[in-house]
Amino acid sequence: MKKKNELTSKDFWSNSWKKVSLPVQYSYREYAYQTIDKTISAYLKKDYKTFLEIGGCPGRWADYFFHKFNLVSDSMDYDENNIKITKQNYKLLKIKGRAFLGDITKKNKKNYQKYDVVLSDGLLEHFINSQDVFDNHLTYLRRGGLLIMGVPNIKKSWLYNHFAKKDQIAYNGYRHISRKELYHHAQRNNLKILFCNYIGVFNIGVVHSYKLSFITQKIFVGVNLLANFLLKMFKIKKETKIFSPYIYIIARKQ
Repeated sequence: MKKKNELTSKDFWSNSWKKVSLPVQYSYREYAYQTIDKTISAYLKKDYKTFLEIGGCPGRWADYFFHKFNLVSDSMDYDENNIKITKQNYKLLKIKGRAFLGDITKKNKKNYQKYDVVLSDGLLEHFINSQDVFDNHLTYLRRGGLLIMGVPNIKKSWLYNHFAKKDQIAYNGYRHISRKELYHHAQRNNLKILFCNYIGVFNIGVVHSYKLSFITQKIFVGVNLLANFLLKMFKIKKETKIFSPYIYIIARKQ
């Protein structure tokens, strides 16, 4: 059952991850994620020690921050089964950190630790009103820490939007979050905005393909492989509203 401000239900997320094949790692093979990696690396301080992903199942970002930067990496999720999956992934990848239950729609009133880096990727767009959800991220972030938030650029891109509409249940479960909206939330909270823009050049994988035909899924895989090969070979770096798969904001808490 969905809460008042949510576009997706708890069951939706539980069903989304219950058949995931573990281990799940950060994908350096995809050019978009290579670009995200370079962007994040430019703003990460050497003295950072701890990381938290909100909506963290199955632990892809924990894998990235632990194995690349040696940050103790925690994951928070509001579904019990997702926590079990994340813990299994942690064990397989030998990630130092913990997975715990938590609800980002509720302001943190408990004495949880403050983290050096707090991230959510593909979370904010699932809420009708994003203001409180954005603000609640900051209750887990220490002063001087880094907030990283990514949202998919699908509904305003005719290319991704065309395929995304094939799965109406998933499609109706999120809305478009613009750069302007992310920038506004950061300004309201007096964050120092370091980056707020489209990121990645092309990645058809941003669209869930399991509702598409078998042939179309195979085409998706082929197009992604070819695109990644060409992007690496010719070092194309031109983010655009039509082709860039994500919008990211990186900001520091003052």
